[in-house]
Amino acid sequence: MTNPIDDIKSEWWYPTKADSAYFERLRNDYPDKADWPDERLHDYFSYGAKYPTNWDHIGDAYGEYEPLVDAFFAMEEALIEQAAEIDRLTAFIEDLGYQLKEGYPDE
Repeated sequence: MTNPIDDIKSEWWYPTKADSAYFERLRNDYPDKADWPDERLHDYFSYGAKYPTNWDHIGDAYGEYEPLVDAFFAMEEALIEQAAEIDRLTAFIEDLGYQLKEGYPDE
């Protein structure tokens, strides 16, 4: 299955989740803090935010940003599921076409 989202994950505007990959990146970027636990890194770099940002100017708007990112990730998941369904249907149609062309296998 091809994930239609993979191409945009490196864009500057793509939201960041405070997950294990985020904490690993922080440890690589800041070796002096590599021994810190996830919770301390989370508090220090992203103030405990669900979706850390690098935007100093987000300030009071973060309360509105988080629900938007929740909705974005919900839409992303739905798109990925649709892409998987399209891949399954495509494989079915291709198989059906092959069987019609080559005949059905003997049973």
